[in-house]
Amino acid sequence: MKNYYLGFVFFFFTSCIEVSLAQDVHFSQYYTFAQALNPALTGNFDGSYRVAVIYRNQWSSFLNKNAFVTPGVAIDLPLFEGQLKNDNLGLGFMFTNDRVGEASLVTSNIGLSLAYHKGIGRLGNHRISLGGQVAYVQRSMDRESYVFYDQFDVISHSGLGYSSEFDANNFDRGAFFYFDYNFGLYWKSQFSDWFKMQGGFSTFHMSQPSQWFISENDDIFLKRRYQGDLGIEIFLSDKLALAPDVLYQKQGVNHMILAGSSLGYYFSSGFRTNSSVHLGARYRLSPVNGDAVVVLSSVEFRNMRIGASYDVNLSNLQNSSNLKGAFEISLIYMGESIRSYKANKSLPARRF
Repeated sequence: MKNYYLGFVFFFFTSCIEVSLAQDVHFSQYYTFAQALNPALTGNFDGSYRVAVIYRNQWSSFLNKNAFVTPGVAIDLPLFEGQLKNDNLGLGFMFTNDRVGEASLVTSNIGLSLAYHKGIGRLGNHRISLGGQVAYVQRSMDRESYVFYDQFDVISHSGLGYSSEFDANNFDRGAFFYFDYNFGLYWKSQFSDWFKMQGGFSTFHMSQPSQWFISENDDIFLKRRYQGDLGIEIFLSDKLALAPDVLYQKQGVNHMILAGSSLGYYFSSGFRTNSSVHLGARYRLSPVNGDAVVVLSSVEFRNMRIGASYDVNLSNLQNSSNLKGAFEISLIYMGESIRSYKANKSLPARRF
C-alpha cells in the first residue's frame, strides 16, 4: 500500500511540475496583489504609497513539506498628483518567489511597473489607465530531489534505488533566467456615492519565453496569459456594501473562472477613521487547478487591511486532500494622500 501511495505522490508531483513549467501562479485574493493582476493598476489608488504582502500555501494537507508555497511583496505609488490636473503616473515594484516541492522547482520574479492614469470628467471620477511591466525571472531546480519511475522496484518492494535520469547530461541547465513583458488596460468609474465599477484586460508573457531544463524538451514555452476582471461595489446603506466580482484567465488550452461576492460593513469611513469588516466567497472553475470554493475575510482599520482566504478543494483530489486546498494571508499598508482632504475628490472603485 505504501508503494501505491509513493507512486501516486510521484505521478501527481511530476504532473504538477510539468503544469508549473507552462502555467502561472495565481492568487485567490487577486485584488490584493494588484500589479500581478494588471500592470495598469500600478499607483491606481487613493493614497501616497501602498505596500502589499501576500503568502499562499497550497496542498500542504497531503504534500506536507512538498507543498506549493508562494510569498510575494509589492510596492507602488502615484507620481505627479495634482500636477497633471486629474492625471498621474504610477510606479511599482513587485517580487514573488514560487516554490514547487522541497525547493525542487523555484521561480523568482522581480517586476518593475509603470502606468499612466487619465482622469475623465470635471472631478476625475472616471479613469482609464494603461500600464506596462518588465520582469526579470529566474527558474531553478534541484535534480537530486526528484524521484523517477526507474527507482521503484514493484517486485521486491525494496524502496528507492539509483535512476539513470540522475545522469547530469540529462539536465542541460539547472537554472536559467529571462526577461518578461506584460501589458494592461484598466477602467474605473464612480457613478455616484453608492455605485462604483472597475474592470480591465491584461496580457502577460508577450515574448513567450522558453522554459526547458532538458534540451530534448526545448519546445516548452510559457504561453501568453490573457485575463480580464470586472468588479462592482454597491452601497446598500451608509454602513453596508455589496461587492461582486469575476476574473477570467486563459493560458494556452487552459482557462479559469473565479467569481463571487463579498459583503462589507463599515463602522466608520474616511481615510483616518476608516474601520470595516468584509466577508465573502468565490467559486473557481479550473481544469488545471481544480474546482474550489474560496472563503474570504478581511478587516480594515485606518490605512491598513488584513485579509485571509481558504480554498476548499472540490476537484478529483478531494479524496486525498480531504477538501483542503490553499491558504492565503495578506497585508496592505497605505500612506495618506493629499487628495484625501479634498471634499469632492473621491477616487473610483475600491480604495485598496
